Amino acid sequence: MHALPLQIGLPGSILVLVVLSFCVYQTVEIVKPHERRALWVLGEYKKILEPGLNYVPPFISITESIDMQPQTIDVPRQEAITWDDRPVTAVAEVTITVFDAERAIREVEDHKQAVKYLSMTTRRAVIGDMERDDVLYGERIIAHRIQTELEAPLREWGIDIESVTVTDVSPKEKRHSRSQKRSESNRL
Repeated sequence: MHALPLQIGLPGSILVLVVLSFCVYQTVEIVKPHERRALWVLGEYKKILEPGLNYVPPFISITESIDMQPQTIDVPRQEAITWDDRPVTAVAEVTITVFDAERAIREVEDHKQAVKYLSMTTRRAVIGDMERDDVLYGERIIAHRIQTELEAPLREWGIDIESVTVTDVSPKEKRHSRSQKRSESNRL
């Protein structure tokens, strides 16, 4: 008995070529010089992919990019109450750099969001420890205290804090309700 040669023809050859190309595309991961990628295989963390060409198991793996360049995170305007019980609002920016990609991906789910929320909480606490007049004219002092307080927790996440900038610190006047205004006018 003679084996019959497999004849797939031109359409079959094109299909085989497309499938092989897709498999190669799924197997190779190119990582840029300023990033690292976390490799997850079947939902389990395996390793950090370094810059260059990397082999990954096809079809069962995903990668998550981590930017190693400095990143600026906006901390939105928020009201805080000073030590002397007066409302103040402030805006801030925090500049960070990831120095340990594995810790940044494993210690916290979304490191940018975590830095944003931790910065908001820290800003409220710092302003809460100061009197209103000190807050209004002490943007550098507030920024320095926020940066100092953020350094330890961010280092645990593999993140360096480069700078904190606090801007647009302004007093917020208390709003009185209509009933409060009426009662005040009745007293007069």
